Amino acid sequence: MVALPNDSGLGSSKATIGRLRVQQFNILADGLSGLRPDLGAFSRISKSQLQWTDRRYKLLHEIIQYSPDVVTLQECDHFHDFFLPEMRRLGYCGYFAPKPTSKCMDVSDVSDGCAIFVRPSKLDVVSVETFTYAVRKSDVQDVLRHCQDAVSVPKKLNVDDVTLRSQNQVALILCAYLRANPAPTSTCTSTTATEERVPLVIGTTHLKASKTAEGEIFRLLESRQLMDAMLRNVHAIKSISGEIEPGVLLTGDLNAVPEDRSEIFGFDCAVYKYLTSHAKLPLRSVLNDDLVQRLCQQDGLPREQAKKKIWTTWKARKRGDETTELVVKHCIDYILYRPPPPPPPLSLPTEQLPKGVALAASAVSELFTDDEVGDALLPCDAYPSDHLSIVADFDIVITDPACI
Repeated sequence: MVALPNDSGLGSSKATIGRLRVQQFNILADGLSGLRPDLGAFSRISKSQLQWTDRRYKLLHEIIQYSPDVVTLQECDHFHDFFLPEMRRLGYCGYFAPKPTSKCMDVSDVSDGCAIFVRPSKLDVVSVETFTYAVRKSDVQDVLRHCQDAVSVPKKLNVDDVTLRSQNQVALILCAYLRANPAPTSTCTSTTATEERVPLVIGTTHLKASKTAEGEIFRLLESRQLMDAMLRNVHAIKSISGEIEPGVLLTGDLNAVPEDRSEIFGFDCAVYKYLTSHAKLPLRSVLNDDLVQRLCQQDGLPREQAKKKIWTTWKARKRGDETTELVVKHCIDYILYRPPPPPPPLSLPTEQLPKGVALAASAVSELFTDDEVGDALLPCDAYPSDHLSIVADFDIVITDPACI
């Protein structure tokens, strides 16, 4: 783990009461790789290396070696027959949101989707929401009319109305209480909030994959629905927690890069900008803010050079004609969080200080070097997915500790 700069600005009105370790991981669905006749079009790996019997315990090892408190997964198509029983054996509770029309079902009888696992000794889950994104044609036209500066889009959309109305992407959101003093035993039963717990909202998602202007419109609209749902859950747990603002975590494979890549994709990437500058719930990225800051401050790298070192997927796939190969390397997986607010004015009376929970990232897992990845890229014999897992440690920061 790499220590991150501590710029949380903790003052007398804030206190750190605990730590939470979070892991985000797109595990590469079996039904999108090893089970398919074309192996998911991966061009540098053999069929035997993509067999589920070979990959499953490598994936599990990638998780348990970090001993996370929260694990969020995408492309999980072996939830019920592998991950849930294995993670239960290790002391976790699991929740799952399957895709409604997963492509995995072309080659199997199970759907992939998003999953969240938590340690009940650390988190007391009080509600779970799963939902499928739905986009109307009018929503797309609204983006075309009002967001031309955010996304460069064609005037006509070459997609049918059914696709516009119903999407195959899902999200999963938990409301939970963090135990400031973890219980000695694990149980999956939820209990009522007490003064020893602080509220959290944890969401994960997998947005539309298409790397086109149309795809970015869909991702932007999905992101709007996601943030509406996150805010709905924030208000819900706040209402039963003495009006204390909860801590907020959002993870997932967003299929969106954090900076303008219009010279490559032909459109500006609006999703990351939207999530990190949201009017009511602006989020911060562990990799693209905190780790970049660390690379600049401690390694002396210029910011643009530091940003280029951040990637979460690096793979080679056959093109449609199967005679050429497409190699992609970029950052599309994220752990986002609501950071502590800036220090209030000294003149502000104590009773007017905002009361709530925030997160301060203190460490993140190291990224692979080029030599560690090798010519096979991802997935490979040594690493079971085409996406890196991201692990982050968070300090739990309480504003005005007297309110907890």
